[in-house]
Amino acid sequence: MIHSRIFRSLAILIVALAFASTAYAMAASNTLADAGKAGDGNNTVSGYTVTGVTYNLDTVNPALIASVEFDLDAAASSVQASLTDAALTETFADACTNTGNHWTCTFTGVTALDAASFRVIAAQ
Repeated sequence: MIHSRIFRSLAILIVALAFASTAYAMAASNTLADAGKAGDGNNTVSGYTVTGVTYNLDTVNPALIASVEFDLDAAASSVQASLTDAALTETFADACTNTGNHWTCTFTGVTALDAASFRVIAAQ
């Protein structure tokens, strides 16, 4: 009985070591195709100023918000927007497109009466 416990414990230990060494070998073999940058830490994030926010209602069902237009004070390469209702359910835009610093984000299924806040996420 004692021998079977020792054997079982050794078998579990060997299997665990095999998994650990395999995971280490896989992680050690990761390489990047070219030199790049990566980092982690704290720094000041300067924000954008959002102005000229205009809510456009759906032409078929005017109870729904079809899109939101707004301007950013500087160029951005990527923009996402969302509308949040009073129950804190956040709905992200289907797509955001721009002409210069003027952006239009389209939405599906957000009622004008339920929209409580508008959020813009922009990156350069």
